[in-house]
Amino acid sequence: MIDPELGISPYQLFEKIDLGIVLTGTLGLEMALDGLPVVSAGVNPCYGLDFLSEPESKEAYFKAITNEVNIVRNIDSFRLFCYFYFIHQSFPWPLTKQSFGDDFDSY
Repeated sequence: MIDPELGISPYQLFEKIDLGIVLTGTLGLEMALDGLPVVSAGVNPCYGLDFLSEPESKEAYFKAITNEVNIVRNIDSFRLFCYFYFIHQSFPWPLTKQSFGDDFDSY
């Protein structure tokens, strides 16, 4: 467990990590892109898309952390997902001011 208050960057530990167990956020995606096995203990950005291990019971978690099959499923689709999640979403969206009267509240 890495307490955020310790100021330790998990990114610097990637080469020493055997398995990442993450709760939320993008760290699990970044670990998986780096080839590390990941078990999601919460709702990650790709939750429910069957890319990462998402055990639903105590027994399944134990099996997941003691098994070495937690590499990303369908790596090409996962990389495409990550492209849109990390890169494409940061592009400016010029149509908002020109479309729907700049009112996207109902979406």
